[in-house]
Amino acid sequence: MFNNLKSVFTLLVIFCVTAQAAAQRVELCDLAAYVADPLSGVNVRTGAGLSSKIVRTIPKDRAGTLIFVTGSKGDWLRISKAVNSKKTAVFEGSGWVYAPLLFVKTRGDGDDLVMYYRNPRTETEDMGSIRTGLEVLVQGCSGDWVKVLIPKRGTEGTPAWLPFGSFCGSPWEDCD
Repeated sequence: MFNNLKSVFTLLVIFCVTAQAAAQRVELCDLAAYVADPLSGVNVRTGAGLSSKIVRTIPKDRAGTLIFVTGSKGDWLRISKAVNSKKTAVFEGSGWVYAPLLFVKTRGDGDDLVMYYRNPRTETEDMGSIRTGLEVLVQGCSGDWVKVLIPKRGTEGTPAWLPFGSFCGSPWEDCD
């Protein structure tokens, strides 16, 4: 009986450590996005969470600020650089911003619609499509995929994935 209890306890500890490690993992990616509200600044923090220290505030820029994203963890994005509309770096280094403060625009290859997916892999079944040129809130990233919130009437939206080529992270360029 003691050996069985010890085995169960050992398995429980391994499960908890594994679950905690998975929850702490940073998903690597490489993409650009822009500040959703150009009339407000965005805090850059030392870690992924509100309890992390603010290291810089990216200043507001009516014409938009481009953010280079290198990873995600939950609702937070790790960034390496932010550039204002004058193409001047306003942040360089490593820091974290709250993902829903950033947008990307949907874009298609001559199509009026962009497919979105349940997971960041093209072999997964698509969930639906949305029109090109639509600004969508960023939720996370994985590789060259971006997780966004697809607007739905009467709801907060549906989390979905857009593959590389179906979104544009620049606030200044025509993405169509």
